[in-house]
Amino acid sequence: MGGLRRKSRNMEFPHIPHDYLRDFVRGYFDGDGSVFFVNYTRTKDKQITRELRTNFTSGSRSFLEELKANFVSKIPVYQKHNFARVL
Repeated sequence: MGGLRRKSRNMEFPHIPHDYLRDFVRGYFDGDGSVFFVNYTRTKDKQITRELRTNFTSGSRSFLEELKANFVSKIPVYQKHNFARVL
C-alpha cells in the first residue's frame, strides 16, 4: 500500500509557500516542539542565569536542517542519540 519503514527518519521538508510557512512551523512546533527553562552558571562571571529555550524534535536531520534554512537561521542543530533537534 506504499507504506515506508522508518518514515520519520527519511522525512523531507515539504514545499510550503512563504505566506504559509509561519503557520506550518507553528503547527509543527505544537506537535513536536517544546519550551522550557534552564538554570546554569555562566562561565565568565559565575552568575546563575535562567534562560527560556525552545526546540523542535524530529528523527530526520535533513528535515531540521531545511527547517532551519527556511525559518530559523543561525541556530545550531544538535544531534543526540537517534534524535536531532534545533535549539
